[in-house]
Amino acid sequence: MDGEATLSADGGFEISVEGPEMLRPGVWFMLMLDLDRDGFDEFDIHSGGYHGNRLEAGRGPYHLTVKERPPAGPSPTPAVARPPSPSPTATAGPAFAALAEGFFNVKDFGARGNGTGDDTAAIQAAIQKAAEIGGVVYLPPGGYPVRSLDLTNRHRISLIGAGPLSSKLIAIGEDIHMLDMTGAMYVRIENLQIASGSVVPATAILLGQNDRWSANANHLMNLYVSGKFRVATIYVHGSQSSDMMNCDIYNYQPTDAPVVAFTANNYAGVSSTYTETIQTQVTTSDWTIVACEMHSFAAQYGGPSEAPTVRLDGTMQMRWVGGNISGSGPEYVRFSGAPTHTIFDGTTFYSDNGTPTKSVFYNSDRVTGLTVNQCVLQSSDSVFGGAPDAVYDVLSVCSPTMGQAAFIDCPRGLLTNSLLHCNGLGLRVGTVQTTFLINPGTVTAQTDGAFKLVPHEAGSQ
Repeated sequence: MDGEATLSADGGFEISVEGPEMLRPGVWFMLMLDLDRDGFDEFDIHSGGYHGNRLEAGRGPYHLTVKERPPAGPSPTPAVARPPSPSPTATAGPAFAALAEGFFNVKDFGARGNGTGDDTAAIQAAIQKAAEIGGVVYLPPGGYPVRSLDLTNRHRISLIGAGPLSSKLIAIGEDIHMLDMTGAMYVRIENLQIASGSVVPATAILLGQNDRWSANANHLMNLYVSGKFRVATIYVHGSQSSDMMNCDIYNYQPTDAPVVAFTANNYAGVSSTYTETIQTQVTTSDWTIVACEMHSFAAQYGGPSEAPTVRLDGTMQMRWVGGNISGSGPEYVRFSGAPTHTIFDGTTFYSDNGTPTKSVFYNSDRVTGLTVNQCVLQSSDSVFGGAPDAVYDVLSVCSPTMGQAAFIDCPRGLLTNSLLHCNGLGLRVGTVQTTFLINPGTVTAQTDGAFKLVPHEAGSQ
């Protein structure tokens, strides 16, 4: 269908469409009308899927009438779409304006989106307006140079682009937090690209805690975040009950800066530009990360890195589902500050530059409650490494390995209360106790109290 529809006196309109054979009463379907011919988006009429309101005949924000198809003939009965009749005082204009109520296009506030200049003030003005009602800040396709956007202490707003390769935030300030979400709650960041450009910001996204609010119940989805970031690409301190889905996250900085850092201790001493940041230990917990790509590309941009791809510092209840974690540092994941209750389920760990890391996981002190299930584990020396006296407590592993020299390498460490599928790999550890090992190689330990299940050899009793 392509054409124009004239509004009637009561503000309604009718559009005739040639319905498919299966269009009949009781059938679910969607109605989408591209009002401005710029591609289907949230400013057009839609009845389902994209904004969650799938319609049946006679229900929903737009009244849909579906009549029985008549016998074959020259004039089939069409489906008719009619908005609800407005009040007697309403006019056609407000009826259409209501479709965009709560949406704030940054270009209406002066953003140019052409990749030049500085769009910070315009986008910040849209954020301020959206914050008044809990609305949506929309960035149409384009490039938006920004210094730092203040989302601190904001609640119930969304910053949404047209897609991670369509709407792009570009840093134009050194050592900034491009999106500062300290104290933010119920904030959604979606469908954006966030890039460091030619500068080195501190972070792309900072989620921190101040004396009023933690950064709680936030949602990051469909983001492409890349460039060189001094502290970390995403740095999370004092943030709980949030999620990250379908995001591609990179850091090219050849230092000790990870790609993603979750910390209860604020090990990097990061502070917000706009609000006071708590520097003491605060809870960082209950994150779910689904189908995300996290890559440290330091080796490709400036030489070897000493950074892990992911750092978990004093965290609790962190969950990875699927996705890839790759890097060029000594390990993919570094544990510090005694984290607890961590799960990796179906995640792939590998090297992007052809040289595997020494270990998949590095434990600097103590890890309690770590589950690694059906993951791909690529490393050169060990699956689990760490400080010589590191403690692994309640470790559960059921994943194929890739020919590492050892399953665990902590010569004076403690392995306890664990269940490990060792795939023939040996263990170098100080003490093993109350632990069940399935198909282990040689266990080198001062005290070996493990229960072992080894393959039955042919011909043996």
